[in-house]
Amino acid sequence: MADTPNGDPERASKRVEERLRLMIDQIPALVWTKLPDGSLNFFNQRFREYTGLSLEEGQGWGWIKAFHPDDRRPEEWRAALAAGEPFEKEARLRGADGKYRWFALRALPVKNEQGAITNWYGTSTDIHDRKQAESELRKLVDLVPQCMCVDGADGNVLYANEQLLDFFGFTLEEAQASDFRTRAFHPDDLDRVRATREDAVSRGVSWEVETRLLRKDGQYRWFLIRFNPLRDEHGNIIRWYAAGTDIHDRKQAEAELRQLVDAVPQHIIVLNGEGRRLHTNQPVLEYHGYTLKEFLVVDYCHCFHPDDSESFTQRLHVGIASGEPWETALKSAIAAQRHARLLA
Repeated sequence: MADTPNGDPERASKRVEERLRLMIDQIPALVWTKLPDGSLNFFNQRFREYTGLSLEEGQGWGWIKAFHPDDRRPEEWRAALAAGEPFEKEARLRGADGKYRWFALRALPVKNEQGAITNWYGTSTDIHDRKQAESELRKLVDLVPQCMCVDGADGNVLYANEQLLDFFGFTLEEAQASDFRTRAFHPDDLDRVRATREDAVSRGVSWEVETRLLRKDGQYRWFLIRFNPLRDEHGNIIRWYAAGTDIHDRKQAEAELRQLVDAVPQHIIVLNGEGRRLHTNQPVLEYHGYTLKEFLVVDYCHCFHPDDSESFTQRLHVGIASGEPWETALKSAIAAQRHARLLA
């Protein structure tokens, strides 16, 4: 009769509570409840077995003794509890054998009709093996001779390897600061990098950029940085992985080679495998009166005598298709356009 509406409500409530605790004791996870001020009023059998604490020893704030000294931080716990919002925390718990293991702690507040918190319900899930795997992976990443970092979906730095931190002379906390990229990139490259990033992120695709990064000695060096997204099972991007390769010596060699090519008193043009112009030397630009940017997109026909343009175009296509060295003779490359541009 005690469990019926006509029975004793207090006894019925206690029986429900006892049954609930009995059920919680059978759960293989570490489960606990706390009062609004954070003092413990219950933890299940699994918690007691793991920590070796009795319910009496864990009462009040006695539970905090089960945590690693570096993870106790009662002020952080009080701040989280005072906020009155669900929270998560990773911390090390001491087992009955004296060894510590990493756990993920999750807590949810229970509120009454007036919105006041009456209890906190929480679980502690063993993540020690995962943490060890992450630690080993970080050690491996630290050995990679590239600057590497992991960004969250929002673009904020979550992790940076030793190579990156040593290059910039930053701590991980400094690399996670909001102004990290402003300080790290050359001012002249910032807008270009941001535009490239925003376009790629909006489309959710991998992207790369060549940019100058500020080394801790105050010198800028060229890097090729590649970003690749990691997606969850629903296709949502949850991480961005970035790897930066130092290409400064290559860029300097390219610049020196271009200076050398510019000094050659012959017309030199560099094409890709499809015949698209990639570069030309200064004598070509001076002869035709173009800037490099203009020359790379101008119609070839404007650069040759009308009697030669069609035959040259055909010979070019045949040469590109065959992949063999080829040559052709031109009647005259007109400089009239150059003179007209100079007079203008």
